Amino acid sequence: MGIINVLQGKRFGRLLVIDMAIHRKDRCVVWRCLCDCGRVKLVRGNSLVSGLTTSCGCLAKEKASERMTDDGNPMWRGDGASLGSLHSWVRKRKPKTTLCEICGETKPQDLSNISQEYKRDINDYQWVCRKCHMKNDKRMDARKLNGQFERVIKC
Repeated sequence: MGIINVLQGKRFGRLLVIDMAIHRKDRCVVWRCLCDCGRVKLVRGNSLVSGLTTSCGCLAKEKASERMTDDGNPMWRGDGASLGSLHSWVRKRKPKTTLCEICGETKPQDLSNISQEYKRDINDYQWVCRKCHMKNDKRMDARKLNGQFERVIKC
């Protein structure tokens, strides 16, 4: 009976042990714990004591959401962000339109940068069709008649 009360009332991270829930045949004791967020979680005793489990899962969710902010995202390096992470940032914040913002005819597929400066400004991007995107980037001029691209060498 003394083993039952060993962890009862103790705190492990965000978890407060309420009482023993299950005493399994394999000698593993499962405890009913109350998390600081208000959820009840069943946790094995050895996971509590070793520090493997310290919350109901809310702590991991909070840390993940902190990493996904602009400042906490490892792919985001302020003004030195890569083009991929910059486009990803804009894609999350600029709703996709149903028609190209330049020709207004076809369904947009690409995000195009208007000023070619790649700033962190949503208004500096537009949803365009592939053809208009290639025209804006001057890639249409480099195209051959058969649809292939010539290699443009800048001096």
